[in-house]
Amino acid sequence: MRQLALITLILAFIAGCQPSSGTVPVKGKVTLKGAPVADGTLVTFWPIGTGETASGRVQSGEYELFSGNRGDVGAKPGKYKVVLTSGTSMQQSDYSKTTSSTQAKAPTAGGGEIPKQYTAAETTTLEKEVTSGSNTIAIEVP
Repeated sequence: MRQLALITLILAFIAGCQPSSGTVPVKGKVTLKGAPVADGTLVTFWPIGTGETASGRVQSGEYELFSGNRGDVGAKPGKYKVVLTSGTSMQQSDYSKTTSSTQAKAPTAGGGEIPKQYTAAETTTLEKEVTSGSNTIAIEVP
């Protein structure tokens, strides 16, 4: 019984020492005029107000966000502008900086070119909200 109490105490201490990023999982589908966008398209959630960005690459029409210097899974709860960057806006070397994978590839053929309006935080009209808990957020570009 004493061993169980000691193990519980040690586990609680270890859990308390881990840094908390405050992020929650965010994933979903990205479509352009109803078709999945090209693999490798970069999805970036820019915070409205203060906060940090979160981004992820599209694979098979779906994305998952990562944020922070440690590449924490997800994004912090809040409201965001959504920016999409396709291969014509980024060089191959830029993709290796957006993922922990050393196999990062520039976009391949997909649902077409992202309209310029959605490629910058200043001009995009796409806005999404991340809530506490797991989030599945579809991004539909008209």
